[in-house]
Amino acid sequence: EQTPKIRTYLLALESSSDHVDSLVPSSPVEEADIKNINALKDKGVEVIPVAQNSHYLLADFINSFSIQDKDLALLVPLKKQLVWLKLGNTKIGDSSLSFIGQCKELTQLQLDRTRISNKGLPSLQSLHKLQSLNLVGTAVTAQGVLSLKNLKQLKHLYLYQTGVEVKDWPMLASNFSKTQLDSGGYTVSFIAADTVVVKVGK
Repeated sequence: EQTPKIRTYLLALESSSDHVDSLVPSSPVEEADIKNINALKDKGVEVIPVAQNSHYLLADFINSFSIQDKDLALLVPLKKQLVWLKLGNTKIGDSSLSFIGQCKELTQLQLDRTRISNKGLPSLQSLHKLQSLNLVGTAVTAQGVLSLKNLKQLKHLYLYQTGVEVKDWPMLASNFSKTQLDSGGYTVSFIAADTVVVKVGK
């Protein structure tokens, strides 16, 4: 079992300390109201500090199996403290993005394998501090992604298994010149040393 303290340490190990520091605002923020945190926890959401001695928060919906779009309104009272948001593999759709768009301190947002589409993406145009956006496995296309081109702080954009086509990549690359566009589909080269042949002695 992971206590909140242990979970914080594990999060810090997910990436380099420099990367984590860049995703956490340097300016201080007041502590969030515990009632607002508990309202999310009652929905199965894990809400923890992103670092020791910090009031900035991560909300992870990994165990929120019955979450609905309207439930994302519970994030808004935490909009000053919320910097990391993980909604991957939930059933949220486009209407939920209007609530997420109000959380303007977000630096990391994971929407992979959700029901969002191009229709909802304009709601994220207000997230000017966003550095990492995961849209893997969603129905978004290049035209929808293009609506986010004014997010100047965006460093990583994950688009594997989306509606983005091969012909679209040059256009996206020119519009997101400072963003690493990740198309996924990685393969590992095979070398002879990967195979071990066992011969049974007679």
